[in-house]
Amino acid sequence: MFDVAPYATGGWFGKLRDPHYFSKVCLLPDGSGIEWPEGQDIAPHELYELGVDA
Repeated sequence: MFDVAPYATGGWFGKLRDPHYFSKVCLLPDGSGIEWPEGQDIAPHELYELGVDA
């Protein structure tokens, strides 16, 4: 699990607070990270280092 709340600030990343928009997250084609339709992304090292077991 990864808490995206600290990233969901400002105008551009703040769009992640919208549940409908947030649900449009996709795995990058090479499997290295995640991205939303307008280009917001979380780097793979952040997902790994800051994620926790569910």
